[in-house]
Amino acid sequence: MKISGKKYLYPVAIVAALSLATMGMQSASADQFPSDSELLGSASSFGVIAAAAITNGGASSLHGDIGVYPGTAITGAATIDLTGINQGSLETVHNALVDLDAADLVLTNLGAGEDIPAELGGQIVTPGIYTSVAAFGLTGALTLSCPALLASQAPSDSIFIFKTPAALTTAAASSVTLDPSCNSSTTRVFWQLGAAATLGASSVFVGTILAQAAITTGAGVSVSGRLFSLKAAVTLDSTSIVVPN
Repeated sequence: MKISGKKYLYPVAIVAALSLATMGMQSASADQFPSDSELLGSASSFGVIAAAAITNGGASSLHGDIGVYPGTAITGAATIDLTGINQGSLETVHNALVDLDAADLVLTNLGAGEDIPAELGGQIVTPGIYTSVAAFGLTGALTLSCPALLASQAPSDSIFIFKTPAALTTAAASSVTLDPSCNSSTTRVFWQLGAAATLGASSVFVGTILAQAAITTGAGVSVSGRLFSLKAAVTLDSTSIVVPN
């Protein structure tokens, strides 16, 4: 089933994220959407942030920074192949969490966008904002498609935002897939969750998760994005995470 978003967002880095939080984006033009560095602030370089603790099992890899605050425990860090900085529980992580709270407010102020079925598997969606009151589930593949919408809009510069007050659970071997119309280096995907995120074993996931509860990955998960638990823990198991450029 194909669902076309009501709001198409194409990023031009000209407006600060906090300004958007105060004005809202429901009626704002698409070119006001901030860049990742503006939206996420000092958190943009991180691949994993947790408020409580980070636990890693198995051989994981992370192309990005990692940190925890106000908790202090990063268990299993020795088996993470880290291309980035282990910030531990430094004040930089605290600052990053403050920036994530602001980013979460920005996403909230964007409004609900378009309703989407809670089961995302088998769907093809175009750039926009999608909301489900029920928890998201993903069995099979969710395909992100970036068609040329207007002559002045580059299909490679596309934003997808998925929002739920509940959780996200992906099945084993499921995938979030960019079709060939999307440029993997410029397509931006955000998941705003009011509860936990669980990524099933051997699944492939795209996007930056901002979760109010714990984030857990099964063995062999591949993430092109970021895992941010704003109030709880992150648990990894032989997980590969690459922060977008």
